[in-house]
Amino acid sequence: NRLQANAVLTHLISYYMFIIFSVCCIIYYFQFVAVGIDSHEPIRGFFYPANIIDHHIYLENYESLKNGNVNFVGINNIGIAFVYYIYFSLLELMGVNIIPEKLSLILNLIIFFLCFISFKRIVQKLNLDAIVTWLFVFNCSFWYFAQLINKDVFTIFILFKLIEYALYNKKTGIFLIFIFSFLIRIQLPAIICVYLFFIYTRPTVRNLFIAYLSISIFNGYISKYQSLIIDESTLSDGLSAFIYQMNINYGIGSLLFNPVRLAQSLYSVL
Repeated sequence: NRLQANAVLTHLISYYMFIIFSVCCIIYYFQFVAVGIDSHEPIRGFFYPANIIDHHIYLENYESLKNGNVNFVGINNIGIAFVYYIYFSLLELMGVNIIPEKLSLILNLIIFFLCFISFKRIVQKLNLDAIVTWLFVFNCSFWYFAQLINKDVFTIFILFKLIEYALYNKKTGIFLIFIFSFLIRIQLPAIICVYLFFIYTRPTVRNLFIAYLSISIFNGYISKYQSLIIDESTLSDGLSAFIYQMNINYGIGSLLFNPVRLAQSLYSVL
């Protein structure tokens, strides 16, 4: 019938929209990354249009791993280096010339396609209109995360898959994505535990307060040892640096300012 035909058409159009998304990411690459990877800010009049600094840090970690020199200071960066070590090694076996900037774009687009599929399943499970999936395509933040070596695209993938598996009650999938999250970011398993806590318990204000208090205090405590986990050169300036110093000195930075950080993150997506 007509409703089914419209649903199929919208479904197919969404895949064409992802092609548009990929083209936008490629244009973004040539506009900012290809011409700016070895230059200083600003690039074409824009400050920080791509995360070039972190890219160079992760690339250095990959090269160290490739040469057998694993630095366990900043262990949070070893996982992404290992992912790219496998990726680049497979491509080298196929005779591909390794150009990290271009090949990372290809891998990131593949991961984003998996995210897109997961997002479509989430939309379907929640009985939302299929046109909602177009929001994925027009999220300009994703164009940014599609560039260069970064952990953000894998983090987005983990969160999408976590929501999908939770909605479809796939406990094996949740377990596997939980294990994989250790490889990408040490902090992610804690976030996943909180998410699962709210799913499998009653979402009350009391439970929210318990989860927030526990994580904030724990984060304030481990910040004193954060340099062993995270390379401080990858930490951003501004609010993040301020919270980090508050955690080190007093242990209450996360407790007091996590709501501000959340608001900042939501604002950056809008």
